[in-house]
Amino acid sequence: MKTFREIREAKIKQIKLDFDVGDPREFAPDWQEEGVFLVNWNKRKMEMTVEGEPKALMKWLTGTYGLSSSEAKRAMRWRSLNN
Repeated sequence: MKTFREIREAKIKQIKLDFDVGDPREFAPDWQEEGVFLVNWNKRKMEMTVEGEPKALMKWLTGTYGLSSSEAKRAMRWRSLNN
């Protein structure tokens, strides 16, 4: 039986981020291998919405996306589309 902590951590989280390096759909297959999935891309606003489990999303934000640990935590908290 799963513990409450495991259930809470398994929750999928969506966040909206700026992306001005071209088309994120080109990078989506690589991100999927890391557990992060592209949900939406607004070309006009240069924003994308990604989702994944919190641990995978945090690792992706600090590694692939290039945020510092504190910036990634802030993005997870403030740019989250579902709490």
